[in-house]
Amino acid sequence: GDIGKALKFVEDEEEMASLTSCLRRICSEQLLQAEKAFAGGPCVLSLRQFKHVRVKPGHIRPSWSPKLEYYRRMGLMLDREKIVRTLIEKRESPNPTWPERTPDSKRTGLIGKKLGMVSAWLKDGTRVALTLVQIIENQVVSANVVGTNFRTALQIGSGNVLDVHKMSWSRVGHFRRWGVPPKKKIMESPCTVDALLPPGTVLSAGHFVPGMWVDVNGITKDKGYQGTMKRWGYKGMRASHGTTKTHRRQGSLTNKPKGLWKGTKMAGHMGNKPTWSLNLRVVRIDRDLNVLYLQGCVGGECRAYVHLRDARRHNQPENINIPFPTSFLADEEKLPREEYVDDISRADEPTVKFADKS
Repeated sequence: GDIGKALKFVEDEEEMASLTSCLRRICSEQLLQAEKAFAGGPCVLSLRQFKHVRVKPGHIRPSWSPKLEYYRRMGLMLDREKIVRTLIEKRESPNPTWPERTPDSKRTGLIGKKLGMVSAWLKDGTRVALTLVQIIENQVVSANVVGTNFRTALQIGSGNVLDVHKMSWSRVGHFRRWGVPPKKKIMESPCTVDALLPPGTVLSAGHFVPGMWVDVNGITKDKGYQGTMKRWGYKGMRASHGTTKTHRRQGSLTNKPKGLWKGTKMAGHMGNKPTWSLNLRVVRIDRDLNVLYLQGCVGGECRAYVHLRDARRHNQPENINIPFPTSFLADEEKLPREEYVDDISRADEPTVKFADKS
């Protein structure tokens, strides 16, 4: 029978381990045989539940292969069950141990809600713009292994749903399976294996530290149909002195004999597209309200959901202690409720200092 169906009814751990090793050995042998067959020479790859796939020498490798896809899915299923089972054991243990952070480690991201923008001043008098992002009821829903390259990821949920009767039964059953309250917004955040967290783990603003660099992804404001001057920043023609009805027109479209060049800047729909704001510095953290103060602007309207993660193209400062894999609620009780970077001017600090010359 099908090994995947048989594994669902296996309760003994020894039988589960033996079947898993057997299936992995079969998968490795079949994948090796398939790779050799695709490399060259006419051959026929057969499997009982799939049709025959014939590959001729010199031809392009087919974009899909039933045999390879079947074994990939079986391997993903086994890896996912093993990872989730390990995470649940960590959640139930009273004192779980977590691995240390390495240069190749990649932490999970968070879901935030953009509140607006305020102004702040540095100690040298420079005025900077800050964006407020609130982390609302973030929890880990489940762990997953996605893609053909066995990429690990965490499913993050934000905002509890009160009217559960308005959700579909399949969606409610997904949250019930992992013991997490239904969420309004769900996002999948890729991370490494050592940064995986058990389902139900609460994530807060303490996941980031003042001085860190983060990347924020948001949906830009919808501007509707706009012309070339607003959409692409064209200068336009002169306001007077010989200009006749061409003040805001696009002008010449192309020098191509027939048709237009691909990617020609023309009038069209503007906004409502995902955009990344890279390398924003965390200036302040409010642990009571779960609010992050980011130096810079973030795309999107107020009260819109955004995705935050550690900066990928900027090295983190070495003098800060980044919590790994995250900052747990038990550890945050000992920390101050508000934290700032060193070069920011705080509201409760005096701006003028008098020296005693006597």
